[in-house]
Amino acid sequence: MEFYLKIMASVVGILLGMSQLNKPRRDPKVELKNDLEILNLLGKENKHYSKLCEEIDEKISWIYPTSDMLKKMEKEESVAISGILSFFTFIGFLIWTYNNLFRNFTWWFLLTGIIAYFSFMIFIDFLKKS
Repeated sequence: MEFYLKIMASVVGILLGMSQLNKPRRDPKVELKNDLEILNLLGKENKHYSKLCEEIDEKISWIYPTSDMLKKMEKEESVAISGILSFFTFIGFLIWTYNNLFRNFTWWFLLTGIIAYFSFMIFIDFLKKS
């Protein structure tokens, strides 16, 4: 039992760590404000003016996305979460099935095996979509 708790704690730790990777390190609105101030100081004749305008446009699109962009981001995020979750569910139930079947035989291996199988199928579908 202790072994399973350690595995679950490791998986939760990995998932929490992965969720922290996507968070911006700095406030994008503050960066946008700074870029706009720099843009006003530069003037249109500066060679970096157009590049800074493009960066500001990208930041505005990222901070204030359109409804189409939001739908696309939500779909990509839900598909990625589904794929990652199905992989870890597959591994967890596969280990549990092996334990139920070979270490201390119980008929519960049928249920855990079916769940592992369906998790694997969801993961394969995720890989085909990616």
